[in-house]
Amino acid sequence: MQKLKNPTLIILAFFLAIILCMAAFLVFQKTGLRQQYHLKQEIMLLENRNDSLQKQLEKQEAIIKRLTYDSLYIESIARTKFGMMKKDEVGFQFVDIEKNK
Repeated sequence: MQKLKNPTLIILAFFLAIILCMAAFLVFQKTGLRQQYHLKQEIMLLENRNDSLQKQLEKQEAIIKRLTYDSLYIESIARTKFGMMKKDEVGFQFVDIEKNK
């Protein structure tokens, strides 16, 4: 075999190979950088969804509170959504003649 003239080049190549293996290990292992990036993205999506669900919950709680304590709100819901009226009221229904032709 031929003697190697520059042993520092071999040592440098050896350390470079070790560094490349370590980098590949850090990136591609199960808990590597790539997986951490995907997990951070998923956490951000879940936090955004959690915030939107929290806002929906707050709106629903406000509606429940109004339905529990606000009789005028209950009356407005009964009138608009269910077409209800008081006993002494007379209701009118308007029909669009052009729409029925």
